[in-house]
Amino acid sequence: MNYKKIKIRFWFRKCQTNPLHKKGTLYGYVILNGIRSREFSTYISIEKKFWNAKQQRITNNPILQQELENLRNAILKAKQKLEFEKDNYTTNEILDLVFHRKVGNQKTFLELWQEFLQIEQQKEKWEQRTIKNHRTRYKIFSKFLQEKGLEYILPQELKKYHLQEFVIWYDKASTTTCRVINEIKQVIKYSIENEYIKESPLLFYTIKRVENIDKTHLTTKELEKIENFCSENLSLIHAKDIFLFLCYTGLNICDYLRIAKNISAYIQNDFIVVSRQKIEKKSKQKAYIPITEKSRKILEKYHYSLPTFKYPQTINKLLKEIGKVLGIEAKKMRTKIGRKTFAHFWLNSNIDRKAVSKMLGHSKTTTLEKYYADVDFDFVKAEINKNLFTTKLQNV
Repeated sequence: MNYKKIKIRFWFRKCQTNPLHKKGTLYGYVILNGIRSREFSTYISIEKKFWNAKQQRITNNPILQQELENLRNAILKAKQKLEFEKDNYTTNEILDLVFHRKVGNQKTFLELWQEFLQIEQQKEKWEQRTIKNHRTRYKIFSKFLQEKGLEYILPQELKKYHLQEFVIWYDKASTTTCRVINEIKQVIKYSIENEYIKESPLLFYTIKRVENIDKTHLTTKELEKIENFCSENLSLIHAKDIFLFLCYTGLNICDYLRIAKNISAYIQNDFIVVSRQKIEKKSKQKAYIPITEKSRKILEKYHYSLPTFKYPQTINKLLKEIGKVLGIEAKKMRTKIGRKTFAHFWLNSNIDRKAVSKMLGHSKTTTLEKYYADVDFDFVKAEINKNLFTTKLQNV
């Protein structure tokens, strides 16, 4: 029988959710013949001053100290059991036995998430931005599991209360939280479809989504201020012209950066015709954007090769500088406001709403009305007066 030397060590991890919190959790690892296991949580929370790392003891609480000893004994018993069952075993197999996991090649939830992302990325041919968004959601949830000592949790072990704890831990806007929850459900669905697990109640888990709809847009006076802005700083001028072009065309900044250097290829009969990157794979919906006198001036100024920046954040930073000079509040000096300003202007014109939706690349007018624009009182008044005039003519 091959007896192996084992060493069990515990260490204190400070609470990461609240830096001011003095409490932390004891974590541990096992070393077997010089090979170290993964880290695991003991689920024992104490203040750092009561942990003696040298003696591996909790100094103020005999009950918690006994729990730690019980865990140590459980690890030793699991090692002894594996020694009688097989010649070769690993430190992680010992921990699987202690924490009642299946010994074998069963994949953890995070491993399945990584597998899911890899397959979907290849199948859907995700853009770099999409890949980044998915990885960010993965990192957020993996950090939560790590802090809770659940980084090796199996998909069938993930329960409703884990997601409820995550919502409290994450403490972000419901829309942002929903994106993470929905991706978790996609991974669970993938696990079922590929027969890693049989079923999961998490597929029916939902949280109430509160939509914070922002219809902020520039007024006519604010737009004129930006149009008249002058500077010797070329970067500021480029940022200004990009912003104005977004206001004149309703392009999303990502679509703008994609077509700016070769915009001639997208011009057809005085219209910019472009598939929106965000929905290009979901539908064949295109945006039909009229080239107005103002947008044409910008195109001619740069000889149909518009200025770009590597990162949209750089443009927003420069726009805020312009806003300070012009006295325009910072929340209005963002690239996304250009699209909202475009929608607001055309919705308050005499153009049919279906046409405005086509300009923005929407398939329904409800999207325009819900997210992008409000009707001005002057427009309502003009429409009523026009209809009253028409009624009078019919009665003559």
